[in-house]
Amino acid sequence: MPGAIFYAESFTNPGGTFDFAWGESGPDGSVITIDGESMQIGWKTGARLSYAAFSPGMKPSAFIDYLGRATDSSFDIILSDTSQTALDWQPTLSQLEFPFESKPDQARRLAEIANRRLLMIFLEAYEPIASGAVPSTPEEQTKLAFIKKLLKNSK
Repeated sequence: MPGAIFYAESFTNPGGTFDFAWGESGPDGSVITIDGESMQIGWKTGARLSYAAFSPGMKPSAFIDYLGRATDSSFDIILSDTSQTALDWQPTLSQLEFPFESKPDQARRLAEIANRRLLMIFLEAYEPIASGAVPSTPEEQTKLAFIKKLLKNSK
């Protein structure tokens, strides 16, 4: 879907996320960063991949590859029209390490002005939590508050 935002984290167990990247899909489905480059993410032996996808009017999609089965650089992501779903909130989003509230180096990188749009997209995805439309966990509330903090401090 052209214009969809794709976000990915590469992580290890234990250790957690060591890199993240994001970009926007073009007409052919390829994902390009804000710099106009093909999206790339750091990788190392034993790494796993987590990802999320967002598009206006669609329910976000998120996946965490706990088993290490993501071996190809291309895969299909299905986004559901929010008018077709009973719930706009995607709980898997809060299982990502984003926004890195316990990883200061990653959080500092995320707070860079170049990532402000990504923070806004996640904030919008967290709207059902923020508005109280869905029950939330303390962890989800912590992530929401940290996203807001990073937006406030983005430079």
